[in-house]
Amino acid sequence: MINRMSSQQLAFLVFLLMLGSALIYVPESMTRQDAWISSLLASLVGLYILWAILFIQKKYPGISIFKISEVVLGRITGKIFNAFYVWLLIVVSMLYLYDIAAFLMLIFPDLPYSILYAIVLLLAAYLLYQGPGIIGRLGESLVFLTLFLVLLGLGMTATSAQWSNLSPVLSDWKPVLAGAIYGANWPYAEVSAFALFLPLLNDLQEKSHKIYIWYLIAVIVLVLRSVMVIATLGPEYTQLSRFPLFSSMRLVRFTHFQRVELFFILLWFITGFSAIAIFYQSLMLALKDFFKLRTYRPLILPTAALLIALCQCSFAANTTFLQFETSVVTFHSLPIHLIYVSAVLLGVVIHPRLTGSG
Repeated sequence: MINRMSSQQLAFLVFLLMLGSALIYVPESMTRQDAWISSLLASLVGLYILWAILFIQKKYPGISIFKISEVVLGRITGKIFNAFYVWLLIVVSMLYLYDIAAFLMLIFPDLPYSILYAIVLLLAAYLLYQGPGIIGRLGESLVFLTLFLVLLGLGMTATSAQWSNLSPVLSDWKPVLAGAIYGANWPYAEVSAFALFLPLLNDLQEKSHKIYIWYLIAVIVLVLRSVMVIATLGPEYTQLSRFPLFSSMRLVRFTHFQRVELFFILLWFITGFSAIAIFYQSLMLALKDFFKLRTYRPLILPTAALLIALCQCSFAANTTFLQFETSVVTFHSLPIHLIYVSAVLLGVVIHPRLTGSG
């Protein structure tokens, strides 16, 4: 099992996770033409969480955040906080699993969701059996292809853009703040999942700046996505579309080529699969630390079965998923992301330094 990775590899994973399924959606679309402003504001929350987990890990290199929390917050309090965070990882993994399955249904409409869930999780499980380092290598091999396809796709979408759709700017600040809260939860706050990866890095002290760089690149891409989708589809249709970027790509036409969006199905699968693989891996590392196991391998397939069962029970229809995601998840997940990381950060600031590694 390959357990080590570099800061550069983790930086690539940050980029892929930030795009995730948020690339083909526009989470901040409720703010209409100001979605890009909401995305910028939301990114500040992710930047804070990223700084916090890096600060914690640099203080206690090689030590799991679960162990740190039990020391700086107290054994029982730390255990409770860790349990809430494990639950959060399960919920977010469910959401990403459903997201990628819903998109694959466009390509394989005759396959039931349960089969799509199983295919995606078995592919991810194979990577997890090889160790976290394989996820890092996967990110390293896919990131530049992903960036190229993203920029190409956004550039092609610009040929159909109606820039008047982006005005007026900031006509009402309340929806902008609401969109920022929603966008802060998904995808930006989800960078907290990398707290479980950080003890595996062999060069964090020297090269953590690379993680910030690729986070900021992801922010730029997501802001450009919001601009291009709104300019192409208009605010109203963007809100109604299940996959706004996919819909905007379908408007692209060249002389001898139609259905150009089919070329980018690979892109959307890469980012969606990367997101579920990262959260699945983070969940395995969390369960290993929570139960103090030597290895997480025996938990991989049972956890996959649990995720499939939860998705089947929770999301009987697309409308159920959308209602759950928009009305419940933000006010459930965002507080856990922020409170967990902030509580451990506060404990680290006031607690004497730990010794050893693990």
